[in-house]
Amino acid sequence: MNSPPLHAIIFISSVTEILKTEEVAAIVDAERKVATSRGLTGIVMVLGGNVLRLIEGNKEKVLEEYEDVKRNPNLSNIIKLFDHSSTHRYFENYVFMSDIHSVLNDFSNPEMEAYLEECFNIDSREMRILKDFLKNNR
Repeated sequence: MNSPPLHAIIFISSVTEILKTEEVAAIVDAERKVATSRGLTGIVMVLGGNVLRLIEGNKEKVLEEYEDVKRNPNLSNIIKLFDHSSTHRYFENYVFMSDIHSVLNDFSNPEMEAYLEECFNIDSREMRILKDFLKNNR
């Protein structure tokens, strides 16, 4: 049985306010549960109040998630950078990176940092967008 083709959306936005770590932890936990229930994977990078998110999975579910994001009162100035089919998933689950809430940062250990570097070595439009965002916001 063939699985549905993969789709990916990447967008940038700004946070409307810097929340307390406990509030962000609750949001990240809830978003992970929704993403898992929809079969979605990806990454969220929150760097200095700027946000980049890659959502990957079944096209219908990715678009559904993106519509939910557009209604999120914690985000403003949402700009879609990428909306295309994808050949594979880059992330096995929903990962979170933040320079504001470092205790929540999935990339604070060397193994995850090495994994991200591996992803960045892949020559794809998706990874070039992520690399540029990281370079310009660190």
